[in-house]
Order: sequence, then C-alpha cells, then structure tokens
Amino acid sequence: MTVVVTVRQATRDDLAPAKSWLAAAGLPTDDLSEEHLREFLIVDANYTPAGMIGLERFGPVGLLRSLVVDAPLRSAVKSARDPKVPPGRFRPAPAPAQ
Repeated sequence: MTVVVTVRQATRDDLAPAKSWLAAAGLPTDDLSEEHLREFLIVDANYTPAGMIGLERFGPVGLLRSLVVDAPLRSAVKSARDPKVPPGRFRPAPAPAQ
C-alpha cells in the first residue's frame, strides 16, 4: 500500500488530534489552543491527519518546538527504510503544480 503524505496549515478541526498526539508523546497540552494552531503544520497521510510540526516563528526564521507522528505513519516510514519492504509502499506526495 502506498502512503501519500502532505503537509498543510493546522485548522481548528486539528486541535483534538493535536492534543492527543502531544499527550501520547509525553508533551504538554495545557497551553495548546486554537490561537496557537497557526504555529503548527499538520502531516496528512492518505488525506487523514497523522501528525504535526510545531514551529515558533521569529521573522524569517523559526524554531522547531515539536514534531509528533501518529504510530501508523511511523510504521509506514520505518517500513519504507527497511530494504526488505518492496519499493513503493511509502512515497511523498508530488509537489503541487505552480
């Protein structure tokens, strides 16, 4: 099975899964609100939220605050790096046309 991975800006609908992923990773969730979601990117696997990246921006640069990936996607990525897994089981999404 091929996994298509895309990255997008977080929305308010991502708040509950984001808190769940952070809690599962042992990271704090108390300070995460809808307002803070503008600092997060969501990783979708096959168009389903599967992880997130938290960035704190300082002008043109940023600081990686957190990176969490749901267990099924971690397994897919791990399989993609395993030489015993047939090619094509995991691939990044193509870049959007400009």
